[in-house]
Amino acid sequence: MASGVPVVATDVGAFSELLQPAPDETGILVPRDDLAALVDNTAILMDDTHRRAAAAANGVSHAASAFSIEREAADLGKLYAALLQDQ
Repeated sequence: MASGVPVVATDVGAFSELLQPAPDETGILVPRDDLAALVDNTAILMDDTHRRAAAAANGVSHAASAFSIEREAADLGKLYAALLQDQ
């Protein structure tokens, strides 16, 4: 998402938390182990220039706001501080 590429991902791991649905869609989440859904939804994004461009722009914005390096560093700092307090 950070590189401006809309995502088509299977519903495993953290993808359901990372992808944003409409109206600020960043990509499409498909059921795990469903190759047909993966292929079909990839084709949908490839064929729909407007939706693909919107999802790409939304992905860049979402990645920058939710997963910035500054936020990651701050979250790690909080985690380490909490671990030190527990000792």
